[in-house]
Amino acid sequence: MNLILSRKGFDASYGGMPSPIMPDGRLMPLPIPSSHDHNTFGDLYEDSQEIGCLLKDLSGGKYTINSRIHLDPWLRNVDQQKGWRPSLGQTGAAQGHLSKNGIKPGDIFLFFGWFREVEKVAGRWRYRKDAPNQHIIFGWLEIEQVYSINGERDKCLRQFPWLQMQPHFASPNYYDSHLNTIYIGANKSHYNNGSKSGGGYFTCFKKDLCLTKSGETRTIWNLPKWFMPSEKKPHLTYHPMGNRWIREGDKVKLKSASKGQEFILNGSCYPELADWIKEIISQKD
Repeated sequence: MNLILSRKGFDASYGGMPSPIMPDGRLMPLPIPSSHDHNTFGDLYEDSQEIGCLLKDLSGGKYTINSRIHLDPWLRNVDQQKGWRPSLGQTGAAQGHLSKNGIKPGDIFLFFGWFREVEKVAGRWRYRKDAPNQHIIFGWLEIEQVYSINGERDKCLRQFPWLQMQPHFASPNYYDSHLNTIYIGANKSHYNNGSKSGGGYFTCFKKDLCLTKSGETRTIWNLPKWFMPSEKKPHLTYHPMGNRWIREGDKVKLKSASKGQEFILNGSCYPELADWIKEIISQKD
């Protein structure tokens, strides 16, 4: 089993601001803006008044409830479609990296993004001045099936009609590369007996979901010590051995790569991985 730590949502280049952590601890991951996709923030969040005010205040009016987004990964059945499963579409260099590393059914994505706590002052939302910027795991996907979209589109749609709404299916003129690929989640989690789906969101902030080391910038991570690579244990992709890895007691400090979407760990060399993933997914409410 391989682990893919997958960077998704608003960042410095796409969106330009952190996703909010609400005062009650709720995580509100913001999918990146996208003029060629059809979904809006209103499709993702039911309380349109709350998210609308939040977006407007935090972005200085740049984003509203009607701003279009790339709703991918698709981890919530927003349209209550029969037979729906969580999914992720990928293409381009990121898909090339996944393909090169043999990502397959049985592997798992953990999605992380840039988050910061917010507060409401005098009727307006703002980021808390003393709140740190953090990389936080906000969702997961246990892969059950993988298809080449442009090579197997009809087959996919016959089996999963709801995929016609998936962004990488819904805009065929834009996602026209032969690399365009869909990852479909299991209909039941292998790691969380309480989950009806092999994928979803972590709705509330918990410390075990935070990758960022306390007191550091968001790209400095605090990981279990067994993540440390060696000559016999291949490194997390994009993170070669060297001074970016520092052992600190039962943890390892990692200066994470500033670029790249998909960071892959070869689980065959890390026997501790499955139990760690189970602990992470148990954070789902």
